[in-house]
Amino acid sequence: MDPDTDSFHIEAPGYFHWFTKFFAGRGGEYDLGEIALERERTITGRVRNARSREPIAGALVRRAWQHHEDGLLRRFTINWFGSRGTETRTDGTFALGLLPAGADRLEVRGRVDDRAFVRVVDLPPGVTHLDIDLAFDFAIAGTLVLPDGTPAEGTVRLGHSSGTRWEHTAANDGVFRWESLGGGEYRLSAESDEGVVESRAVVLGDGESAENVRLVVDPGGRIFGTVEGLVRGEFMMVAVRDRNGRTVLSRELANGVYSLRGIPTVANVTARTTLQRVLTRQVRLDDQGEARTDLDFSGDSRVAGTVRAGGRPLGGVNLAVVPEDQSPVVYATTDELGSYAAEGISDGPHSVQTQTGHSFDVHVEQRTRLDIDLPQNSLFGTVRDGRTGRPVVGGWVRLARADASRAAIRVRVASDGRFRFEGLSEGDYFVRVSHSDFSESSRRVHVAGSEIVEFDLESRSGG
Repeated sequence: MDPDTDSFHIEAPGYFHWFTKFFAGRGGEYDLGEIALERERTITGRVRNARSREPIAGALVRRAWQHHEDGLLRRFTINWFGSRGTETRTDGTFALGLLPAGADRLEVRGRVDDRAFVRVVDLPPGVTHLDIDLAFDFAIAGTLVLPDGTPAEGTVRLGHSSGTRWEHTAANDGVFRWESLGGGEYRLSAESDEGVVESRAVVLGDGESAENVRLVVDPGGRIFGTVEGLVRGEFMMVAVRDRNGRTVLSRELANGVYSLRGIPTVANVTARTTLQRVLTRQVRLDDQGEARTDLDFSGDSRVAGTVRAGGRPLGGVNLAVVPEDQSPVVYATTDELGSYAAEGISDGPHSVQTQTGHSFDVHVEQRTRLDIDLPQNSLFGTVRDGRTGRPVVGGWVRLARADASRAAIRVRVASDGRFRFEGLSEGDYFVRVSHSDFSESSRRVHVAGSEIVEFDLESRSGG
């Protein structure tokens, strides 16, 4: 099979088809394990206007995104078949087949009075007939304003609890409006060059509309400056966080002059590009509530090096580069050669902290190299089904020092049921394995050198 293009399907009468993709670079043989197929069902019903009771013809009815995915049972529950579905007839009736038994929502798309609509409705388990009555007489409208009541320009977004999203551009009058909405819970948010807008929830009940919503723009302080060093086709998202780590605003920027309002007195600015280059800055506004913050990607300080254990490179090790004042923090992960690079760091004293709880001091000055040697101690293991002896796919293994001197770390169980922790300090650890289909299992292990531990899990169902 060509791993670049091939996929694998299972089709069985009375069951929903199963699908997986073979990704480039993996090659070799694949053990798909046990595959649980879901029963197939057909849903019939009728779509009507809830107020007029008139049928809605020509509406597309299809399966919506699943609420709860179940990859551990290898059930393919994502709406990967895209626009496949069925249209309602002139009397509003429909028959939708090829649904998995576990489908829990339907999506209905169409037009009423020349207005497009999208609705997501719950599909109760075991139901084979569902009449869908849709309401279209709700509205949400209001104004985007500054604290003194002056209208502000910006982009206002409306999101429904079903996952549907709408967007409206509020011009110089600040007015926004959506009509022909259904009932339910909505969330209003906005983005404005005038400052930061707090989002708010709006609940529409029977016959209720929200016609006079005021979204207030907080001007706050301002940061400004230039963006330089982005290459052709590269874009940047800048996030501003307050001293508590809460994201105040985020914007996409390109090379050139920029200005952002709504900035708290003390803020952390993180700029990340589409090429995963990162700059971090700590900002303190002056007496006029402003601060110049230039973002230059053409040559900023960084710390880079390798992570090894006993001379062997370690891939997949998560690192945090923490400045002396504790913020902002830059994160990096080693590649298969054990190499890492943390870009956009301010000059000065930092500590590089590993997920295993080790910390290494470094003074960053432009291009700084720090090679890290971790202890050779490691813990390897296998997780099996105690009844069948077969490897358990998925689940998590959590490792914590028995003396609680360091934060716990955890890894995902691989497809062959194996897990590993490397670069550990010698000592006693608690190892805990958790999986949705099996009872939790844990034990205490002394790590000195290379240790191996195996877990045989008991099924929750007892079968």
